[in-house]
Amino acid sequence: MCLMKKKSVKWCTITKAVSYHIAKDMVPVATVEQVGFQKLLKTMDPRYELPSRNYFAREALPKLYTEIRQSLADRLADVTHFALTSDMWSSRTCEPYMSLRPCRTQLQAGNSKKKYLVAITTDNGSNIVKAVELNEWLRMQCFGHRLHLAIGHGMNDKRVTRAISLCKRIVSCFSYSWKKRRHLAEVQIQLGLPSHQLITESATPWGSRQQMIERVLEQEGALASPV
Repeated sequence: MCLMKKKSVKWCTITKAVSYHIAKDMVPVATVEQVGFQKLLKTMDPRYELPSRNYFAREALPKLYTEIRQSLADRLADVTHFALTSDMWSSRTCEPYMSLRPCRTQLQAGNSKKKYLVAITTDNGSNIVKAVELNEWLRMQCFGHRLHLAIGHGMNDKRVTRAISLCKRIVSCFSYSWKKRRHLAEVQIQLGLPSHQLITESATPWGSRQQMIERVLEQEGALASPV
C-alpha cells in the first residue's frame, strides 16, 4: 500500500482538520502521539501518515492562527460601527489571556476605526477600567458581573454564610472519600433518589453556588443516612 503524498490536497486537508481539532477542542499537541488517536486516523485512511507533534506546534498551528487572524481582519475591514467586550481568562497552564487582543491589534492597525467604537463592556477590574479610561472609550459595566456582585452582597448574612459553609463542608467530605461516594450511590438507589454527584461551588459564576445548594437539598435524605 502506497502512503499518501505529503503536501497533497488530501494530506493537507486531513492535517488541517487535525490542527483544527487541537485548537478548537483545546487538546494537547501531544494528542497526535496517542495510540488511540493514531489508530483512529489509520482506520479512516491507512494511507495517511500523521506528522510529528513538532510539526503541529511549529508549522500547522501557527499557520492556522495566521489564517484565522487574517480572516477576522478582513471581516472587520468594512465595519462602520461596533462594540467590544473584554475579559481575562487563564489557560490550563495558568497563562493569562485577554479576549480583546485580536481586535485590539486591528484597532492599532487602523486608528481611523477607533471612532466607530460605540462602547466596550467589561467587568470592574481596576486594570481594565484604567485601560478603557486611557483610551477614552465609553465603558459599559457587565450585567453578569454586576449580578454576581449583587448576589454576593445579598448573601452577606451570618445565617446564610453558615448554611453555605455547611454545604461546602458536606461536598468536600464526599469529594475526598470514595467510600462515602459509594455509600451515597447505594442509598440513592434505596431511597429512589436521582443518581447525581454533589456539585462543588466555583468561585467565579454565582450559579454554581445555587447548583451546589440545590443538589445538597435534593440529596438531603441520602446525605443524612449514617455510613
